[in-house]
Amino acid sequence: MKVEEFRDGEKIGEVQRDFQMLVLDDCAPAVPPQIVANLPTGQPYIPGDTVFLGFDDPRCINFYVTDQEAFTNVQIDVQPVNFKTDEDISALATPASGSLVIPGDSLNVELCLPDCPYTDDGFFILDIIAFDDACAKPLTDTVRMYFLLGVVDNERPLATIDAPQDTLLARFDNTLTFNVFGNDQDGDSVDLYVIEPEWGFERVFMEFEPATGIGSVSSQFSWTLDCDTVRLGNQDIYPLSFVVEDRDFCQLNSGDTVETVIRVIPIDNQAPVLTSEFVGGEVREENEMYVLEFGESFTIRARGTDADVDDITLSLTNSESEEFSLYQFNWSGDVRARGEVSGDVSWTADCNFLFPGQTEIGPFTLEFVVEDEFCIFPENDTLQIDFIARDKPTPVLEFEVATAFTPNGDEYNQTFSIPNLPTDNCFGRYQGVTVFNRWGKPVFESQQRDFEWDGFGEPDGVYYWMIRYTGDIAFKGWVALIR
Repeated sequence: MKVEEFRDGEKIGEVQRDFQMLVLDDCAPAVPPQIVANLPTGQPYIPGDTVFLGFDDPRCINFYVTDQEAFTNVQIDVQPVNFKTDEDISALATPASGSLVIPGDSLNVELCLPDCPYTDDGFFILDIIAFDDACAKPLTDTVRMYFLLGVVDNERPLATIDAPQDTLLARFDNTLTFNVFGNDQDGDSVDLYVIEPEWGFERVFMEFEPATGIGSVSSQFSWTLDCDTVRLGNQDIYPLSFVVEDRDFCQLNSGDTVETVIRVIPIDNQAPVLTSEFVGGEVREENEMYVLEFGESFTIRARGTDADVDDITLSLTNSESEEFSLYQFNWSGDVRARGEVSGDVSWTADCNFLFPGQTEIGPFTLEFVVEDEFCIFPENDTLQIDFIARDKPTPVLEFEVATAFTPNGDEYNQTFSIPNLPTDNCFGRYQGVTVFNRWGKPVFESQQRDFEWDGFGEPDGVYYWMIRYTGDIAFKGWVALIR
């Protein structure tokens, strides 16, 4: 015998073993044994017939094994035909072997069937095989028998509860109890248990002990409700299924289920209320949206209150968003307290957020949520605040500038100034003012918006001024110095 091993189509090894066989050439012709069966009634079994045995009928059948040769050893084997079993059913036959001394001698074998059949419907087939010790190969004879065994009918057990209705009402700070019963008319052993629900029976501290009894069984269900218990379940409907199963003599088990639903009666719960106010900075409202100018800051405070004085939690749902981080919003953090909570969002509209040519960013949305921690049916309130950041208009000189001043000591028009200069925006910021004489020489400079030039040291005449802003923005004009 040679065994070869291959991996990925390539031979990687082999093993070889040599055996020797002794061939006998002096065995005389032999006659196989014969086996016949007699039914419990004493009648011979007719091959192909089905033997029906009631539950109370005798279960033993006699077999006779004969051999026409002297000094023959015979053995009996029993094999299943239409079923499989891990049981050694050869042990059903006794004795399992024997010696026949004279020709035509017989071995009497008794085969006793079990009380319960090997198949659910009671019909099964056995091969009863007789072996001799003929030279050089044992000879056999087989009788195939068909059986139909009757079993005692198994009545289904009955599961009941002593609760008055299918839907049970459970109230807070009370204990709900009822009994579950299982009864079996056959008096079989019965088991009583509850089917584990997906929400976890013990997780919400329900109590029910499985039980076992003979013919009848019972166990009590108990559940004490408080807020912590119901919060763990996080629901108001709890369906339950109780099962009773019998353990029949022939393992033809049956069962029954009784179902009920527990509904938790809710306690009145007022929803918390969420409000907001600006506690810092200046914003204006425009078309149901707040507008903040660049360079300005604001702080908005969200406040949640609960009339029931429950524990409540205030959160900003989009505080972890990419936008929130990119534009550097500052949230004071989610907060939990009893009865009242508050939290602040602050922000500065920084010009660095703008790209060249942009005049506004947004809209932005702040989404606040306040939720109470009531046992069941928790309530909440939401608040949404929308706003944009808008740049001021490009600086424009929209008024006439004085064209003369008279520093002559009469308290009128003593200096040259330009009140109410255009305000800055992100791309146009005030840099300063320069006054030139007629030859282009600077005679006065200032970076102050509220500058005043008194003309000191300069002769009367016409002078030219220029106001500079970033972004190549400039305003020009002239003024006459008259004393």
